[in-house]
Amino acid sequence: MSGIQLLLNSARGVYIPQNFVEEFDLEKWGISSLKEEIEDCSDPENVCYWDSWHRIMDYAEFTDKAGNTWRLLQDGDLWAYCPELMSKDEWRGFFPDDPWPCPVGWIEYEVCQDCLLCIANDDLTGIDGSEEADHIEQSVNALANQHGGYLVADGDDMGFSRYGCDCCNGLAGNRYRVFGKEIAK
Repeated sequence: MSGIQLLLNSARGVYIPQNFVEEFDLEKWGISSLKEEIEDCSDPENVCYWDSWHRIMDYAEFTDKAGNTWRLLQDGDLWAYCPELMSKDEWRGFFPDDPWPCPVGWIEYEVCQDCLLCIANDDLTGIDGSEEADHIEQSVNALANQHGGYLVADGDDMGFSRYGCDCCNGLAGNRYRVFGKEIAK
């Protein structure tokens, strides 16, 4: 199942808020208590129409039978999206400036380039000195052991960090995302 579903297309124009409050089960979306906003959205000529629509979108959440929580997003079309079900490509298409959220059941780490290359490719050839390579390998293995023996290299560039690497505790520098599976205790 995709993590994004089209609810109303942009051909409805300014009537999307009105159509939403008239055609969807507002109780299931958890907004039936927003009576004033719902009333405001029943008339596109109402001066509070767009402010009320934005409030509805901020509060609307629908939980499906599988327990997934869906929210609203309008970018011309009106979409329902569930961050936990969205693929990385879907997320980047709708939220290009926001990092893809950490998947449920995983823990996010920000690591240096050396650790990333070790995790992703088991490659330490670019590291000068066997002591440094040994330290990186030991750090990666220790972190992986906390997560059932492996890590997943997402590789998203998280930018510069003044803090040490979450894996080898190396100096400040650019950081990249990796995930470790949560292990039940």
